[in-house]
Amino acid sequence: LFILFSANKFYLNYINLTSISEVGNIFLKTLVGIEILFYFPLVVFLKLFLIDKKINFIQISLITSFYIILGLLTAFATNSRSDFYQIIFILFFFIFVFYLFNKKNNFIIILISIIIMFILITSSWINTSILSLRDIRTDVNRTELLKLSLENKQEKQIIIDQDILSEDYTGYAMFDRFILIKYFDKSLYLSDLFTESVRANFIAENKNLALSVIPQTFINLFNPDFNKKNYQFSSGTLIERMSGYNFSKYSLGSIFVESKILYKNFNYLIFPLYLIIAFIYFNAFQKNEENSVVFSPIIIPFSWWLYHFSGLDGLHHFLTLSREVIQATIIYFLIFKLINLFTKNKNEK
Repeated sequence: LFILFSANKFYLNYINLTSISEVGNIFLKTLVGIEILFYFPLVVFLKLFLIDKKINFIQISLITSFYIILGLLTAFATNSRSDFYQIIFILFFFIFVFYLFNKKNNFIIILISIIIMFILITSSWINTSILSLRDIRTDVNRTELLKLSLENKQEKQIIIDQDILSEDYTGYAMFDRFILIKYFDKSLYLSDLFTESVRANFIAENKNLALSVIPQTFINLFNPDFNKKNYQFSSGTLIERMSGYNFSKYSLGSIFVESKILYKNFNYLIFPLYLIIAFIYFNAFQKNEENSVVFSPIIIPFSWWLYHFSGLDGLHHFLTLSREVIQATIIYFLIFKLINLFTKNKNEK
């Protein structure tokens, strides 16, 4: 599984960026949907180290280093900081859960936590390198982006009103990336600048943005003129444009604010449905027994998605994430069915 999911990760992130976003490419969309399973073997390795004591510290250090380095290189190649944050978040979440249920090995827990914190504090240059190349991310392939990121020494300059729209909450860019409320703050302020006519335009564009989640072939059955390539931007960018600002094509917004714009006062009834659906689904990955709660190991990689359900860009992001969660769940289920079948046959022999 480690080799299989690593190969999928490498294949997805070192091919041309335009081919990944190519409309109607169901095969690539499926591979993207199960990319999160790349971290599942890491959970198994951590269990073998911390709980089962079947691998030593040097082995787990080499494995973890592989994940961190690949995450960093992938972040540069895709011009997306999320690939680096994923591995850091999943590592930290596993350590946190392990400590809650097994308060032994305090030295190991503290050591790993210190290493993670050190990486975060000293890695602001990653943000600088990635953001400075954000405007050309769709113009060059991923190999070129990786090379440019490693060579890049310039700092991105964004001139905005720091008192109103600043996303610098802690002074450390790596920590700020985990503070999802900043996207809500900015989007809420900008949306208050909307007039009724601007709001009507936003609703019309937002419908098309949500529609772009559906495969191009199906959309064209009802709307032959619709082209998904015209809607490769975020809800946050749409809010910025319509409020008179335009910082980036890929600015994150807030599903809270989008819901407020779309539904006004009914927002307080509509938005909780998003979270209820998410929690019902993820709750299926735990089993409540008489004296314990048993978690499926896949919930550790899925924690990245669960964390982001409160900081989604908009409805289109919710639909895309839901599709990827379902895809990954199905593949995970099929893999374990095959493993159990193989193990059963082997034992019978």
